[in-house]
Amino acid sequence: MALEGKLVLPAVPEEAEFAPLVVREETPPASLPSSGTLALIRGEKAVRLDATTLVGRIAEIIHPLNASV
Repeated sequence: MALEGKLVLPAVPEEAEFAPLVVREETPPASLPSSGTLALIRGEKAVRLDATTLVGRIAEIIHPLNASV
């Protein structure tokens, strides 16, 4: 059959089997520090932020600092 260009597949069982769906509960985010500061230093430039600043915002600030050095 392969010489005729036909695809040969193994026999399919009568019922298909599926893996069970597993859903996990959301885990609470790690606790953030309640006070303090975070210093971003790049060359002669320094930016001080509140310790509770979100990661996305820190990334927005770091990107231009890296580009300007």
